[in-house]
Amino acid sequence: MARGSGSKDGDELEEITYEGYAPGGVALLISVLTDNRNRTAPDIRHIFDRASGSLGAPGSVSYLFELRSVLAIERGERGEDELTELALEAGCDDVEIDEDVVVFYAPATEFAAVRQALEQGGLSFLSAEQAYVPLNRVPVASKEEAEKVLRLIEALEDNDDVQSVYANYEIPDEWLPPAG
Repeated sequence: MARGSGSKDGDELEEITYEGYAPGGVALLISVLTDNRNRTAPDIRHIFDRASGSLGAPGSVSYLFELRSVLAIERGERGEDELTELALEAGCDDVEIDEDVVVFYAPATEFAAVRQALEQGGLSFLSAEQAYVPLNRVPVASKEEAEKVLRLIEALEDNDDVQSVYANYEIPDEWLPPAG
């Protein structure tokens, strides 16, 4: 096999983080796992170029995100006071309570302890991970711009090497496509 083709047995996977901007100044942090950075880098650049985004240099947007423990559950019949108490007892430093879903936040270093404490509190998770959470959100100016941002994120997520895409957009619910 040709060197650098990424197809020989026993290839080592490499974790790479790409940073860039979507239309409207929305910051994107893209986590990639690849066996061939010489294939992946141009692929990611091409996706950004096609979607009117711009790939940035390392450090250009990462300072806008913080690695956190993020654990989500179905709310069920639990009241806000009960959920807040569970969060505090488990060592969480923030909780977002919506109608259907509750998201607990904690320092990344406390992931295992917080997960165990919440499990002992009788909770089962929709998701439990360490994720990059935006420190602030950028409001998207128009529905058309929102569509461009979401199209870029979808194109990135469709790439086989992309593991996660983190963004700091704030888009009104009515501009989001229906869940399906």
